[in-house]
Amino acid sequence: MPARPAQVSVAFLLINLVLKMLLLLRPLLLSGALLCGELHAGSSPSEPLLSTSWELYYARSARLLQQDEATLQAELQALRQSDFSLPTPTRRFGFEPDLPAAFYQSAAGRELLQAILSLQTPSGGWSKRTDMRIARQSGQHWGVEPNYVP
Repeated sequence: MPARPAQVSVAFLLINLVLKMLLLLRPLLLSGALLCGELHAGSSPSEPLLSTSWELYYARSARLLQQDEATLQAELQALRQSDFSLPTPTRRFGFEPDLPAAFYQSAAGRELLQAILSLQTPSGGWSKRTDMRIARQSGQHWGVEPNYVP
């Protein structure tokens, strides 16, 4: 038995309404897909690609690591050395972190600050378990764990 005109028009209106809602919700649905990661051709939902922001973060980290390594290699080359040395290890940072601000205005305080800053990597990081009281020397790694990426 063929559908009546009234039933056809109600079904048409419902389908039309659903399509309009999907068009209105499209930006929201797409943003959710971007948060979950895009899929590449041939992948399944269980194999999402990394999001663009993560890929950019990873690429930036790799560039910064290369910058740190290039700086150390240039120092070693200038010293005509092939191996870097390691700074002095310690369980903490080698200095009292709760010193009063006035201390850092003294000669000893400025010397400590210079030592701390000398151990900062060119990319801006610091390693753990490194004695920050002793200034870094040219050709010396920035931390006691050379495979640690700050």
